[in-house]
Amino acid sequence: MPPKPVSKSAPLPPKEAALFKTLLSQYEARQLKKAIKTADQILKKVGNHGETISMKGLVLTYQGKREEGMELVKKGVLLDLQSHICWHVHGLVHKQDKNYEEALKCYAQALKYDPGNMNILRDTATLQSQLRRFDHLEQTRLTILKIRPSLKQNWVALSVAYGLNNDWPAAQKLLEEFLSMVKEVPSFDSEFSELLLFYLAVLERNGEYEKALTRLEEYTAANKVVDQMHAATVQPRLLQKLERSEDANEKYKVLIARNPDCYDFYRAYFEHNGYSLGDTSSASIDKLTSQLEEFSSQYPHALAPRRILLTITSGDVFEKLVRQYILRGLKKNIPSLFADLKPLYKDESKRSVIQSIVEQYQDELEAATSKKSDDESPTTYVWTLYFLGLHYSAQGEYQRAHDILNKAIEHTPTLPELYTAKARNLKRAGDYIGAAAATDVAAELDGQDRFLNSKAATYRLRMGDVEGAQRLLGLFTKKDAVSPAKDLEDMQSFKFLLEDGEARMRENLLPMALKRFRTIDKVKV
Repeated sequence: MPPKPVSKSAPLPPKEAALFKTLLSQYEARQLKKAIKTADQILKKVGNHGETISMKGLVLTYQGKREEGMELVKKGVLLDLQSHICWHVHGLVHKQDKNYEEALKCYAQALKYDPGNMNILRDTATLQSQLRRFDHLEQTRLTILKIRPSLKQNWVALSVAYGLNNDWPAAQKLLEEFLSMVKEVPSFDSEFSELLLFYLAVLERNGEYEKALTRLEEYTAANKVVDQMHAATVQPRLLQKLERSEDANEKYKVLIARNPDCYDFYRAYFEHNGYSLGDTSSASIDKLTSQLEEFSSQYPHALAPRRILLTITSGDVFEKLVRQYILRGLKKNIPSLFADLKPLYKDESKRSVIQSIVEQYQDELEAATSKKSDDESPTTYVWTLYFLGLHYSAQGEYQRAHDILNKAIEHTPTLPELYTAKARNLKRAGDYIGAAAATDVAAELDGQDRFLNSKAATYRLRMGDVEGAQRLLGLFTKKDAVSPAKDLEDMQSFKFLLEDGEARMRENLLPMALKRFRTIDKVKV
């Protein structure tokens, strides 16, 4: 029979009160066996002390005795309804079970009886962030700051809370107040540098571009910004918003010089100059081509300007450029070459040109092999076959892709990418069992590769082998989790939840499928 609810239990005698403090210390140090003994000592004298019973229940949950521990925690709350410790412990147990809503309710009850408890306030703020309750998070972080205004992290946390709730003016006001109190900070302090960059982002959000630019130049000159690259990307954007076109142009060129393979820098540079990479007008294309060729000659090892040229050119110019690009990629054995060029396949003429170039190169390599020429590396031939396999598969020529990928596997049977390409082709052809078998071979070639095992698990789910998929995923999930599926659910792995839900639907296990889809729906993005 459950105990009768009690509003407030009597205080412990001095000796037991000292033991209770010891119990709290032992719990924090995770000395669980000693904590149980200490709790039993107190309960021998005061058997109905709610806070001790709750603490004992919490310790038991950490020892794996969840049901027994939960019963004691509930009993402790009933014996002392006005104890912040009992309610906090109740919340901690719910949090262990990932029941964040109930945990937050318990923390709210605990704060009624001890509004200034920092541990409870911090736990509350963490859960409010997790549940995306940013309006409540503001209030909690403000309370924490009022209690401990001397700690820098409390100022930063409140400003972030304002930002998460889209209250950027409040974030700016708070940060400026904090920065006015900061006296001396050593040069290149990474933590303070990130705070300054956040402050600049807040100024930009609030439309104070001139102030943000002035502060950025000031901080950079004083060696207060560690991430110089980030600062360099912010500066031309601010100049552009201030309509200082020539200055912005020069800064974008400096960025390109620092990293000539960053597509974003080229895109920002051209957009600033009034050109869009998607603009197909002849005047625009001529200007873009001229500028990109200039960048290509300036930075001969950079691929980005050459790749952008393939997007905007056509005809003979495209054929010449793409031939150089493809042959360079195949000779350097770049696995991602097909994925890089696939967006060009929207244009049928470009697709045909690419196919013709690679098939011609395949014939040249086979002719050289028959003549026993050492002009090209044997691996170049394998990656050429790999490219063609992916190409034919993307065109729906599944048998042709299957044959050429098998040919590549016969040549080099230890390359995992060939098996994953074969699996993708079989999947597209509707052979999920064959696809799963191919990914299993790939995973066996490198058992520690998370990507290969994830692919193998995905194809097993698609063929309906849910248990086999979970066994593979279990190689990389927590060993103490209830199951791999539960751990992936806790980590909000949408890919797994979606694939598993669809697999359950195909097996007509609709309740479990619905559970998976509801889990995705509960997460507010």
